[in-house]
Amino acid sequence: MRGVVGVGVVPHAPVLVPEIGGARLPAVEDTRRAMKTLAGQLAAADPRTVVIISPHGDVDRTAIGLAGVPRLEGDFGAFGRPDLSFSADNDVVLVRALAREAEGAGLPVWLRAGPGSTGGSRLSYAFLVPWYYLVEAGIRARVVAVTMARLGPDRLHRFGELVARAAAQTATRVAVLASADLSHRLTHDAPAGYHPDGAVFDRTVMAALAAGRPACVLGIDPELAERAGECGWRPILMALGALAGTSFRSRVFSYEGPFGVGYGVALLTPGPDFAGLARTALATHLGEGRTMTSPEALGEPTGVYVTIKRQGELRGCMGTTEPAAADRASAVIASAIRAGTADPRFPPVTLEELDGLDFSVDILGELEEVTGPDDLDPQRYGLVVRRGSRSGLLLPALEGIDTAEEQLRLVLDKAGLRDRSGVRLYRFTSERYHSPVPGRECSR
Repeated sequence: MRGVVGVGVVPHAPVLVPEIGGARLPAVEDTRRAMKTLAGQLAAADPRTVVIISPHGDVDRTAIGLAGVPRLEGDFGAFGRPDLSFSADNDVVLVRALAREAEGAGLPVWLRAGPGSTGGSRLSYAFLVPWYYLVEAGIRARVVAVTMARLGPDRLHRFGELVARAAAQTATRVAVLASADLSHRLTHDAPAGYHPDGAVFDRTVMAALAAGRPACVLGIDPELAERAGECGWRPILMALGALAGTSFRSRVFSYEGPFGVGYGVALLTPGPDFAGLARTALATHLGEGRTMTSPEALGEPTGVYVTIKRQGELRGCMGTTEPAAADRASAVIASAIRAGTADPRFPPVTLEELDGLDFSVDILGELEEVTGPDDLDPQRYGLVVRRGSRSGLLLPALEGIDTAEEQLRLVLDKAGLRDRSGVRLYRFTSERYHSPVPGRECSR
């Protein structure tokens, strides 16, 4: 496959580099583990070029910056480690194609090649921290260095679309990384001081990434972003554009706010259009009264859940934790029909309302028995509880569920259980697939 193979969101604090972090490393251990996981998954996708989008360096407020020199270099000398240096070939063919695309789209881009600037050969730490983890994972790709501009959200998102187009034109396997710390105002001793909207901004961004709803990031009020003291919103907008109009799966690996700054790690990757299959399956059932047959199996059988929403509100969700069909596609078809017609909490979906509904599909990993909240993370793991004939399930990364205790309380209530006595707990991972609906606004 050529084109965009993954879009990542990663922080860029130098403390994340072990040679620099030192005694502060335990405070960012979750983030470091997540960045290793993300880098490993990108390595498996075998990108030949990595586009890194930075909010720091020679940022021009009115134009997006591109490095134009053949070789890119950088080191951590500003943090006492000049010996910790990196260099890579620039993908000048992709850079030129991207510059042409931007010119044709009326998007302002400046091409810098002079030494001493992020547009030239020397790169700032905001490029080097993500790069450190890519090299550690064994990625030896070319690098394209991009600096953001303070343009409107739609224009920044458009740049990501042009990255995907340029990658297709040059037949290049491309990974895109948004180098993006979040709010700098999470605590009273934070670098930019405290503001309550810092946490609001971070929750909004991470929930949107977990739910696979780029429109929710696009729709953030710029004044909210300003009050949050963020530095990563614009690079994230730019990176997300690279998956516009494609089916993708999304996963949040971690979020934490040490030192008063939000660090989030997430990866979105193109994948089978499971969500589109779910929509078609329900449409076929409602319109023709039959169960469609998938032309391909789309993988080994697993547990599958299909979720249907209308304007951000749940409209149906059904599935199984264990394989219940001969193959994955058949399980999606069956779960989609049940979610639309047999969820006892809602009336059946009608054919007339189908166009206004959003579909997502969770492909579940194996259940793993755990002992309590210390083994849970509602962003990373879903949760199943069982006692006798009663059971309940919550998928991971659900909006509004921020703590393990809250997740456990809600799933016990869902199972009709008043306490934990005799209850067995099982966590599971999930790959969530989305099929974006053009023009759909984010409901918050």
